[in-house]
Amino acid sequence: MVRVGRSILLLFLIDPGPQMYLLDAIDELEADPDRPRADSDFELRTRVHLTGVLDLNAAYVQFWELTDTPDATDVRSVLLRTRHFQRQDAAELPPLPPRDEQYYFPEGLPAEVTVLLTVFTRAHFVLMRSLTMGGTPLMRTFRANAEVARSPVDGVTIALGDVEPHFRRLRGLREHEGRFESRRIEPFMLACRLYHLALELRRTAPDLAYITLVSSVEPLLHDAPVTAPRLDDFNRRLATLIRERCPNAYDSIERAILGRERFIKRKFLSFTLDHLGDSYWNDPSRPTHAWARFRDPDHLATYLSRIYDARSATLHDGIPLPPSFSLLNHNEEVPLGEGMRVGKKQWTAAEILPPFRAFERIVHHVLIEYLCREAAKGTAT
Repeated sequence: MVRVGRSILLLFLIDPGPQMYLLDAIDELEADPDRPRADSDFELRTRVHLTGVLDLNAAYVQFWELTDTPDATDVRSVLLRTRHFQRQDAAELPPLPPRDEQYYFPEGLPAEVTVLLTVFTRAHFVLMRSLTMGGTPLMRTFRANAEVARSPVDGVTIALGDVEPHFRRLRGLREHEGRFESRRIEPFMLACRLYHLALELRRTAPDLAYITLVSSVEPLLHDAPVTAPRLDDFNRRLATLIRERCPNAYDSIERAILGRERFIKRKFLSFTLDHLGDSYWNDPSRPTHAWARFRDPDHLATYLSRIYDARSATLHDGIPLPPSFSLLNHNEEVPLGEGMRVGKKQWTAAEILPPFRAFERIVHHVLIEYLCREAAKGTAT
């Protein structure tokens, strides 16, 4: 149950496992279509133009602001309407599901839809304020000075009908639920939240935005397969020491040591590359000049490794991230090949990271491809 203002939005589970507020509300409305319901209206803002409507029954999205320049990149208003049943009595509420099946998203259904719109369009959407709650005029501001971030699709016209299939695919994720190893919904939604946050942070804290992009992939790695290296490759000095001191127990010690490691970096590299198919390599938004592009997966893997190492050095050792991420006017994917000095801090050419937009494009493709693959698996079962 989520209480918003004076209304109560009931969110419950029909199938095992978390289903998301959106899926729960859709199921509830479909199960009892004749029951009276209440609408709540919200204002979103973005820098793209939307045509058509997105009608998911429990959520309705439509471009709201009249404009004579549909290709402008100015901030514009979008209407988000959520639909749900109102409960007048606590006795109407069903029992809570088991703790391992509960689902949570900060600010509930409206924020959940806002984040998903950002991921599915690559345009930044911001939840500005509520206008009505359960049919009652009631304004609530979510962000007093919210900034709509710049994106590569600013000013583009997006047909909401093209976005709807991604929302429909969300149903396929819940078919995986039921045991920890196959969790899909909450990791995916956390990944979406972090991607959305990275777009917000780019203007005010570009280094943290870059780190957040890395973090947006990591929730999806919890059960990703990984090929463990031999101990010689993982820690040659330790392997040599064990051979000298405990030659008869080498194999068992090796298994014990490697069995404790999660190999997150290896997972990050292999998972990211595996989820970049033709849609990424043929993306028309990539730079046109060959010298500015990642040549192939092996070439890209070099920079993904550099990105992950820089992120880890910043988070774990407090080493500043190289400043190339802040270059706003470059569409290159590969760094320019020169080192950089800022104040008394210097980075070599081998430490410079790809620009933010190049990495953001990668992460966006990974999230969309993950949703498509996992939804297809769920639908097939």
